[in-house]
Amino acid sequence: MNDMFETPDFDLKLGQALAEEGIARAANSKKDLLLLGRLFAKRAALRRPDRTATADDSARGFRDHDMPSDSLGMAAGALFRESCWEFTGRYQPSMRVSNHARENKVWRLHYG
Repeated sequence: MNDMFETPDFDLKLGQALAEEGIARAANSKKDLLLLGRLFAKRAALRRPDRTATADDSARGFRDHDMPSDSLGMAAGALFRESCWEFTGRYQPSMRVSNHARENKVWRLHYG
């Protein structure tokens, strides 16, 4: 452990726990926006034969409704945390310029 800090510099479990805590706090503070973002993602998935969606689909939904595409902030980490979604194992580069082609997980919707 580094004497200058109370937490270790490299601790995967601690990093994961802090990320989960931040996402949960953000999701709780933006409950209504998170519900709306999830609706946008589900609508996008239902329009596709493979029923897949990414965070970009939610961001497009916000933009198309005259809201900032980054309305969710850290709460976006909770978008696909519902049992109706499964991770496909695939990633796709984000189309949003501000994301600098960051890889988005591709999720599949289980119900119609």
